[in-house]
Amino acid sequence: MMRLNELGSAALARGRFEIAKDYHQRALIISKELDNKRGIALSLINLGLVANIRDKLGKAEEYYQRGFTISEKSGYKEGMARSLFGFGLLSLDRKDLAAARDYWQRSLRLFDEMGATLESEEVRGFMREELNYYYSDKQK
Repeated sequence: MMRLNELGSAALARGRFEIAKDYHQRALIISKELDNKRGIALSLINLGLVANIRDKLGKAEEYYQRGFTISEKSGYKEGMARSLFGFGLLSLDRKDLAAARDYWQRSLRLFDEMGATLESEEVRGFMREELNYYYSDKQK
């Protein structure tokens, strides 16, 4: 199922949204059959990202929330951090910059606690890029 999620993420990066969704849904089904909480959470979060990118914000929020809840109950910090990052994306799409920044900072703290250097740097870079874009666009 991890490989299916990786294939889904690769398809998403190429703009192949339906293929990405299919891979993540298949990973979710297998994770549920195996009662793999981390796999379930990761698949839900990835489905949230697909929905988010396709402007299905209500569905994205539902997936992120389900992924966060499962991650929190099972102590899966990476899932919590990824869900919080997703909530930040939703907040940005809803033009709530303060909430986006708060979610991203919470995500960053969890990645830092885990020693996930690559993920921490990705979040920091994304925050800089998005906040710079937001503020430069606001001044126009």
